[in-house]
Amino acid sequence: VFECAKAKRGNIIKALNSWT
Repeated sequence: VFECAKAKRGNIIKALNSWT
């Protein structure tokens, strides 16, 4: 479960970085 949450968080950060 924690790994999935970490991956989700990483995806969100990646999305934010690509948006800026």
